[in-house]
Amino acid sequence: MGNPLRLARICWNDNGWERPSGLEGKSDGIYSIVNKETGLKVKKKNFENEWGFGLEEWLLNKRMLIEENGELFKYSFIEAFNTEKNHNLHVGEIFDLLLYTYNKWEKRFILICEISGLEVIDEITAKTALNTFKTKNWFEEMKEDLSDIKNPKGRSYLTKNKNKPKQLLNVRFNFMKSITIFDEPIKLPLNLFNNYRYILFDKIAPKVNVFLKTKQIQRYKFGFNGTTEEIPIPKKTRTGLRRTITISYDHIALQNAFLTFLQKKYGINNVEAEGYTNGRRIDLISRDPNKSNELTFYEIKVLPKLRMCIRESLGQLIEYSLYPNVQETKKLVLVSNVQASAEDKKYINHLNKYLNGLTFEYIQFDKDKMKIIERI
Repeated sequence: MGNPLRLARICWNDNGWERPSGLEGKSDGIYSIVNKETGLKVKKKNFENEWGFGLEEWLLNKRMLIEENGELFKYSFIEAFNTEKNHNLHVGEIFDLLLYTYNKWEKRFILICEISGLEVIDEITAKTALNTFKTKNWFEEMKEDLSDIKNPKGRSYLTKNKNKPKQLLNVRFNFMKSITIFDEPIKLPLNLFNNYRYILFDKIAPKVNVFLKTKQIQRYKFGFNGTTEEIPIPKKTRTGLRRTITISYDHIALQNAFLTFLQKKYGINNVEAEGYTNGRRIDLISRDPNKSNELTFYEIKVLPKLRMCIRESLGQLIEYSLYPNVQETKKLVLVSNVQASAEDKKYINHLNKYLNGLTFEYIQFDKDKMKIIERI
């Protein structure tokens, strides 16, 4: 990043910011503005509360890219570059931008991506881009996306502003070269940042960036950023950026049950959930006080077949332990409620012959009986 660094908020989205996801999770904020005619303060809903969507909900949509001189550019809208008084705020300026959103269920701000070389565009550039959107039928796709979530009011907003380009597009960036999308959204400590406003932050941005870089290269440290408490069941999805990862209630229920089981075995202070290593969250971690605090990483999967669980979990566990060139633990464990077939057992034993320096174990756990059914 070599341009002025800024921090900005975008609205919540459950679809990886590729298309609108509806009102769930959106801000219900109301703010005051001064009526120009009367001079009195009046209350007004923020955009996403008023219209049921945010224009940034297409920010990471890979279909809507415009080719310019062999490069693919994303034209989008970010509320921080728009005000009631000035729709041309910061036009022509280029920023490096950290984007965050607010998780209402966890009551935390989370970083989702960083964009270098983001340009605030003028009216003419926005008009040219919007004409391309219309020519390629993207504008109609956006309206259909809103119809899909049963939001006729939001659709009417697009229709009403179809000839007002700066109301729909105000930034652009090189999509292939300029954006870093975090595999896991990164929680901001409340003592570092706690602001709900959709404005451009300058002074706090460097501090947030230092925290981000520390987080991205941070080795796992027990008790540093995980929790010994059960994970709340706030939602059916956890929004990751490269894809939206569906986490069922069964997943969290199994995670919490096995957390309790392990804490009874090793002690409450020797088992934690959602610990971070290099910006990635580990479902559960235990340390064995009888074996020099030896660590074990656990990945929870609730899928129809054990082979699917293995496929999804093994790469994650290896990355948690070894990335980029360390070894946090030798013991990797998949936990699920699925019964292993004879072929599954052969496969797990076969895998362990080739995992030099690591052991991969499967535990079938019954959360209702709070007991291990089988270990492989």
